[in-house]
Amino acid sequence: MNGLDYWFLDWINGWSNSWNPFLKFFSVALNISYIKIALGIYLIGLLVANVRSRTAGILTLIAVGIGNTITNIAKSNFPVHRPFQDFPFIPVDDKGQLGALKSDHVTTVLSKIPEHVYLRVGWADSMGTASAHSANMAAVAFVMTYYFKWWGSPWILVAFLTGISRIYTGAHYPSQVLWGWMVGCFAAFVVIKTWEAFQRRRSGVQLDGDEPPELA
Repeated sequence: MNGLDYWFLDWINGWSNSWNPFLKFFSVALNISYIKIALGIYLIGLLVANVRSRTAGILTLIAVGIGNTITNIAKSNFPVHRPFQDFPFIPVDDKGQLGALKSDHVTTVLSKIPEHVYLRVGWADSMGTASAHSANMAAVAFVMTYYFKWWGSPWILVAFLTGISRIYTGAHYPSQVLWGWMVGCFAAFVVIKTWEAFQRRRSGVQLDGDEPPELA
């Protein structure tokens, strides 16, 4: 996996700095105040619109919380470095201006392809085992698409661009983004199916293993 991981990292991270404003936005959007406000308004709209949208909104919050927790547990118990912790890196500011090559905290990486990484986000000590950003957006996309079909599908694009942006900015390896997407989808799937099972039981719908009704 390492060979492909390094190859895709080198390719995507090496895309032109003209992509920086667009892709970095998806990488750091959840840290931007007006994005938080917009998402809050969107969530409130879901909660007050109707029963279906309210269910989708609540399950999305739960799925995101679970997915985020899983990624944090993975980072603590199965630590894997981020690209800029493995390779020398070149800081890139918001205007696409390159800084000087740095080599802080560089470790030995066998069969490495990149000579350096373009770091377009802040340096961090935290591990990158599974991308929480990717997990969060995948969970949102899964629930929204499940409940709203095509109306929820734009969230798939958001989840995809978020994952790609984390590679482009040098924050994660492609495999770490892939793990994040899988964690988010898994969390959303479990939450939805758990809710549906609860609804069936509450509605008195026959569950597997129940005695079949007698025929007249």
